[in-house]
Amino acid sequence: MGSSSKRRQETALRSPQILDDKLVFAKVHTLWEVLCTYAEILHIKLPLKPNDLKTRSSAFDNFSCFLKVLQVDESIIKPEQEFFIALFEKSCVNDFYIQDRDTFFNPATRSHIVSLNRV
Repeated sequence: MGSSSKRRQETALRSPQILDDKLVFAKVHTLWEVLCTYAEILHIKLPLKPNDLKTRSSAFDNFSCFLKVLQVDESIIKPEQEFFIALFEKSCVNDFYIQDRDTFFNPATRSHIVSLNRV
C-alpha cells in the first residue's frame, strides 16, 4: 500500500453540515498518532504543566489605576490558566498536560496538521 493512500485512511472526512448555499462545515478526523507525529515535525509548543509561579511586580503596577479601566470583569470572562510549554516530542508524551486527547490539540493545529497530511 502506498504512503499517500495510507495517509488518506488516517484522515477521514465526516459528513458535512450545510448551513446554506455558501457555508459548509466539515468535521475532519485524524489519528492521535498522526497528530503527535506532525506536532513533533512542526516543532509545536504545547503545555507541560500549569504555571504555579506568582507574577512579579513591574513598573506598570504604578499605573494600575489607569489600567483598571481596561480590565475585564472576571465573573463574565474567566481568566485562562497559564502553562509551562515545550516543543512536543512523542518520546515525552507522558510529560505533557493531556487531560483529554480530543482537546489537547486546538482546532487550528488540528486543521493545519490535517491539511499537511493530505499532501
